[in-house]
Amino acid sequence: MLTVLGWLLLRVALGAVAALIALRPEPIPASAGVFRDGARFVKYTRGKGRRVLRTQTGLRLGRAMSFSLRKETWVDRLAKTLSLAEEFTTGDRLFDDRVYIAADDRTVRAALGDDRHARAAVMKLLDAGFDQVYANRFILWASRRDDQEANEYELGYLDTIRNAINAEDARGFPGLPDPFADRIRWLNAGVFAVYPFALAGVAVSAMTSTAQFLDGSALFGPTVTMGGALLCGLVAGLRFYASGSARGHRVIARHAIPLLFGLPALAFALTADLDRLLDPSSTLTARPIARHEAIVTHDSKGRDHVTYYVVLGPRDAADPVGLPTTIRVDRDLYTQATTGGTLTAEVGKGAFGVAWYRSIVVSS
Repeated sequence: MLTVLGWLLLRVALGAVAALIALRPEPIPASAGVFRDGARFVKYTRGKGRRVLRTQTGLRLGRAMSFSLRKETWVDRLAKTLSLAEEFTTGDRLFDDRVYIAADDRTVRAALGDDRHARAAVMKLLDAGFDQVYANRFILWASRRDDQEANEYELGYLDTIRNAINAEDARGFPGLPDPFADRIRWLNAGVFAVYPFALAGVAVSAMTSTAQFLDGSALFGPTVTMGGALLCGLVAGLRFYASGSARGHRVIARHAIPLLFGLPALAFALTADLDRLLDPSSTLTARPIARHEAIVTHDSKGRDHVTYYVVLGPRDAADPVGLPTTIRVDRDLYTQATTGGTLTAEVGKGAFGVAWYRSIVVSS
């Protein structure tokens, strides 16, 4: 059986693999969708029953870029208020009030600042029902939540934006055009790594009987504290790591729903791990076995699920810890348990004060 440290390292490895997948550049053929008329790309996102949920029309850019132009939302305004984002403004008040420029690339900023036709084209596309204009590597996309491809006029607006960017890019800028490109990629990879780490941690805690806690509800308080610390760390890290960027907060916003569930799971997994990993204490305690029982439940598909328990006799001086009367065990311990036998548990106090089973042994 893997130790607590072994399980932790395994989950770190899973998170690292997820981060590497997120860092891997998306190949052009997969990102470009269908190439039509020798000019434009079209990509569909489909849902249940092959129904089209989103349609994207794209044009090829001169080089790889990453930015998005969309209507400003409360998330953007909050990020600017908290100094988590620093938006570029063009000086065109009408455009700046309506459009949030999530762009750190100086070429894109210069194109929007200098070319009023490009700004007008962006607003025309947003007025036509597109929710954003964005670049994903070499493709400039106009995206909308329906099954309609961009028509001739809308494709012309997108071409105006592309031409302004390419023209500005041809002038060249000293140094890196996008100073935050690598930071945003790593930030996205870090957020992506949360999911397998957190979910694997919850799964391991649920499946490993000898790593169960004497009272699982006692983890609630430390988990809430850990969750608050992680949230503050995330905000502080974003403010420090992506300071000056206009799109760092968008990485968090894009993963908002998964993070809503992932952060509590991560907080629980880390609390459970550190409570055991940082705990040097060990106390042996023994109790007589009153009986053992198996409870069978059925799921919606009619499959049986068996949960095994050992019920202990009255507490005596041989139990300085105060084991619970009923302990959930795995199948092997269940088959070894006999009425009148003895259950011996090695218990740790827990670094956060939540006692846990280091090991459980039954003898006749």
